[in-house]
Amino acid sequence: MLTCWMIPCVVIASYLIHQQPPSLTSEPSSLHLQGVAMPTVVIREPLTLYAWEEDPNLPPVGVPPDPNRPISYAWLNVTFENTTLDRIELKIKSVTVHSSQNGKVFHSLPESILTLKPLEISPQQYRMFSHQSYGQHRTVVGSLTYELNGQTYTLTTEAVPVR
Repeated sequence: MLTCWMIPCVVIASYLIHQQPPSLTSEPSSLHLQGVAMPTVVIREPLTLYAWEEDPNLPPVGVPPDPNRPISYAWLNVTFENTTLDRIELKIKSVTVHSSQNGKVFHSLPESILTLKPLEISPQQYRMFSHQSYGQHRTVVGSLTYELNGQTYTLTTEAVPVR
């Protein structure tokens, strides 16, 4: 259960990661507080990962046996917030799930563009599956790399056990 004292920590950490450079004008902006720029994109909910695997020899109930069916699955969840009155385009450079032991990539998605409307809170869920097993790798890590205003940021999950 999420408690109220945890929310400011996420916003502050995300503020430090996604702040704009200080203004070069002498006039104070409505987005500046005490000389520090406010962030344009905030991570409302941190990147979370769920990973599981099915037995390749035992199909789910009601599904005929198929040797080519997916057996490993992963869901990555994150929520972005646009704190401005402008449209913002985030270039999602990579979304991957890899072994926490040796970095072997199990799932990956190609580049994409995420357009955030003014003041939009945008939950994102990336669903991935593969015909390849996680094998002996019983813990995996998810990462999401994106570009904003020419700067690249990477979000990474903690290592999670494969269910």
